[in-house]
Amino acid sequence: MEGKAYASAVSRSQRTVANEICAARVQTAVADVGYKGDVSDRLSQLVEIHAAPDWLWPALVRAMVSGKWTMEHARGAHFKGSARGSARRS
Repeated sequence: MEGKAYASAVSRSQRTVANEICAARVQTAVADVGYKGDVSDRLSQLVEIHAAPDWLWPALVRAMVSGKWTMEHARGAHFKGSARGSARRS
């Protein structure tokens, strides 16, 4: 089922479902860095990480889990030199 159809079926916003999908993709891709928590407890951070190139995801999640990373870092530093959104996946 596509995200739009799922969002409609469960009466949730399409944006919320899309964010959860992005967060789950990051969590799945970096399962080996020790972050195995529920995506809902770090949803906004994982969504921000998803916008970065996927090869950066493990390092960004490690920094997030270690507490050395903030939302300010997510929205700024790791996107320098790259077009925000260019690595996004649907």
